[in-house]
Amino acid sequence: MLDELLPVAMDPQPSVADQMIAEEESLALAEALASLPEETREVLTLYYREGQSVAQVASLLEFERGSCQETALACQSILASQSAGSDQ
Repeated sequence: MLDELLPVAMDPQPSVADQMIAEEESLALAEALASLPEETREVLTLYYREGQSVAQVASLLEFERGSCQETALACQSILASQSAGSDQ
């Protein structure tokens, strides 16, 4: 009997609350990205979403490698501060 109930009790699907939180976080990230300049969004999208290296992003966007890395780090900081501000 326990063997039959265990798979039901251990549902691998996220709860409704977890799904709602994930959706809210996704919407907040989309809004934060939309508020950034286009060039900055491109750097973030290529680096974080597409998994490109700093060198690849710099090459694709014809940036200096250091400039690209600085942009990605600055954006990460901006988005983190926006996220922290929205939590309060």
